Amino acid sequence: MRLTNKDYWDSMYSGKTAFFDNKDHSISYFLNQYLKNGDSKESLEIGSFPGAFQPTIARNGYKLNGIDFNEGNSKELPNWLKSLNIDIGKFHTYDFFLFIKDFETKYDLVCSFGFIEHFKNYEEVLKLHCNLVKPGGQLVLTTPNFRGWMQFIPHFLVDRQNLSKHYLPSMNPDKWRHILETNGFDVEYSGYFGGYSFWIDKRADKGTFMYVFQRFVERAISQLKKIFSILNFESSSFSCFCGVVATKRIY
Repeated sequence: MRLTNKDYWDSMYSGKTAFFDNKDHSISYFLNQYLKNGDSKESLEIGSFPGAFQPTIARNGYKLNGIDFNEGNSKELPNWLKSLNIDIGKFHTYDFFLFIKDFETKYDLVCSFGFIEHFKNYEEVLKLHCNLVKPGGQLVLTTPNFRGWMQFIPHFLVDRQNLSKHYLPSMNPDKWRHILETNGFDVEYSGYFGGYSFWIDKRADKGTFMYVFQRFVERAISQLKKIFSILNFESSSFSCFCGVVATKRIY
């Protein structure tokens, strides 16, 4: 059911030791718009390494927790967050699916940013997110929107290996809404955000045809981005991210 494994993610972060606060990213703006006040509350990020959005969550008042099977998740990431004077709880290095079997703690905020789309059984993965949310707590989830045709086509042309690691049917906020509402959540937002943007997972070697083609596609998209930024609306066809925000009902 998995489209990636630990070796894949270890290779993705191999040699990348610098942590960064991605406060100007579209996902950070999304979080600032929808997060509840986190004073005296705790969050859990699933797939938390390398923690680029953890400082944004902390600025909204939350004490941070995370789980990821990257070894740096339990030492290097917490040390970086501490260096920013951020209040942290526990950061686990563990496979999420083994971890949750014996885990009983519930959180005021559970989030993941680019996690469920790597699993064909994404509905089950989303329900596991739900199990970790306290009554009255929030679930915030985002994925890329490779399913939109203006995202799919350029990725298919120049980023096909990365595309193969993502399960496109999972990138469906309407489906997420249905799953959440039938599992005890009220959905505040489900839809698309981030405007038209495009990134390549691995650039081809310089001098090759694919490198030239990648550069051509990127330049063409940079012009389209200017047009869509003027139009100032979001669409399932071209917006680069999907997102959902939901609150667990209190019975």
